[in-house]
Amino acid sequence: MTTRRPARRGLVARARSPLATFPFVEARRVVRSGLPGKGVWEAREEEWDKLRPARQRLILRRLREAFQEGERSLVGWPAIIAWLHEHGFRNREGGALNERTVRGWMKRLGCPILRGVRAFPGRTRSSPAWTSTYLLLAWATSLYRSGGFDKPRVEGPGVPKLPRGKSRYSSQDTSGSPLSPDKDTCARERLFEPAPARRRFIPPEHGAPPPIRRTVVR
Repeated sequence: MTTRRPARRGLVARARSPLATFPFVEARRVVRSGLPGKGVWEAREEEWDKLRPARQRLILRRLREAFQEGERSLVGWPAIIAWLHEHGFRNREGGALNERTVRGWMKRLGCPILRGVRAFPGRTRSSPAWTSTYLLLAWATSLYRSGGFDKPRVEGPGVPKLPRGKSRYSSQDTSGSPLSPDKDTCARERLFEPAPARRRFIPPEHGAPPPIRRTVVR
């Protein structure tokens, strides 16, 4: 017959991990970059970019399965840029897009646009660029983030463009901000009372006893 050992004093039983109750929750992993000098956010973006092509194909397949009749083609740079601008895509400064900006996304970020060239240089017109709405949607949603120096910027409808070199968060005009106070409350004038006149000290006469209080004249 085996006897049960008594538990040692001072030892606390380890709590069960909450992830064991929910096996569908992925355990948290510590992501580190393979290159020296990079931080956690760069490492996370590297891990995301490794799976971005597979994620992009999956999103495109689900879009075509759910909305098969909604996909339409975009022929030519004017149609492509107009669709991107309509859906809130801007350059890194918040301005309107042009062909050069979108071509940069094709080189750096793999934007799925079929470029057009000429068959015979100097003789015929070049073939227009081509893409589809679902290709652009799948590409945009597979990106790690928006904004920054190298990613597309997204602006909501009706957001005014600020002057060049001026940040939206450091703007002194807060009338358009939803958190700004009303103009009636912030436009009150501060009333300052004038400072009282400085009083002049009158010394006592020669030989007189010192006064208890100073004799002053207003």
